[in-house]
Amino acid sequence: MDKSLRKKIVKAVVRLDAGRKGVRVSLQYQPRLETGSRSERRERLLERFSQIAQAIAADSAEVDLSSVSVSGQTVEATLPLDRYENLVENLAQQRIRVDPLVDEQIVPE
Repeated sequence: MDKSLRKKIVKAVVRLDAGRKGVRVSLQYQPRLETGSRSERRERLLERFSQIAQAIAADSAEVDLSSVSVSGQTVEATLPLDRYENLVENLAQQRIRVDPLVDEQIVPE
């Protein structure tokens, strides 16, 4: 893990429901959904992210299915810190991009 990613992860650490430390992330479904109406694409994304949520739940990962974005093909999730790298690698094999979510405030000078 590179240094800049490590800094982002430290800023994104939260507590999971199970009490473990977790990292807030965005999961992006990489294959572009070009066909179908917006509601049809939403249903396909919900189905795919639901499958992912079930698959990673054993690792205490949490996926917020109410946060699905059709335009970005993303959903918010929290991955356990101690399993982060393994989960990211596993998700990448499924063509799911993982980006830490960092709350930052822009303050004018």
